[in-house]
Amino acid sequence: MSTADKRRTHPARDGAAPSRGAPSAEDGFDALYSDIARGLVHQTYLLTGQRRLSFESVEWAFHHAWEHWPEVACDPDPVAWLRTAAYDYALSPWHRLRPSRKNPDLPVTDATHRALLDLAPPHRRALLLCDGLGIRLDHAAREMQSSTPAATSRLLNARTHIAQRLSAPDDPSAVQQRLHALTDAVSIATVPHARSVRTSSEERTRLQTRTVFAAMGTLLFTIAVAMILTSGH
Repeated sequence: MSTADKRRTHPARDGAAPSRGAPSAEDGFDALYSDIARGLVHQTYLLTGQRRLSFESVEWAFHHAWEHWPEVACDPDPVAWLRTAAYDYALSPWHRLRPSRKNPDLPVTDATHRALLDLAPPHRRALLLCDGLGIRLDHAAREMQSSTPAATSRLLNARTHIAQRLSAPDDPSAVQQRLHALTDAVSIATVPHARSVRTSSEERTRLQTRTVFAAMGTLLFTIAVAMILTSGH
């Protein structure tokens, strides 16, 4: 058998077997979206008590992630990246200026959830991250962009307050179990398809780009007219 025939019979001897190809950016985004979007909607609802705002926050977070996908894909913890973006948006103070966002869409019936919503937003966030999701305190502090001592103070104050609200000051573990069960509840949220989120993000980016170019063109035209008028006088 000739050398050429041997190579055709055993192609792997010339080098490594051909790979199937790395997953595309779209595949990576869609997989992450499918894994965490519904749970993230549930978490932001626990933070805000507002269902429409929770959907809006998660959609915004994934729009932002797709616009910065190389950064998100290389992040050591993409889930934390998305969670931080969604929480930041959901707890932004500017929502207070929107009349439709001031009150929960529907009354919150769960006692633990009502006690959680009674906390200040930073304390609410620390309690949800640490006792609800079981995230280590130092990791939670990084997500909240605070020091570990500050996060510790928020968490301890939140635990004290919520235990008093739930009439269980002598059994903090029971309160933590209730928070964990509340966070771990199965979400029935129906979220948009990942592809539609990517498409709307790309359309928004194109619109923003066109708006910027239009504004620059208007500015340059105004400057040119002003220069012509000035030179004429």
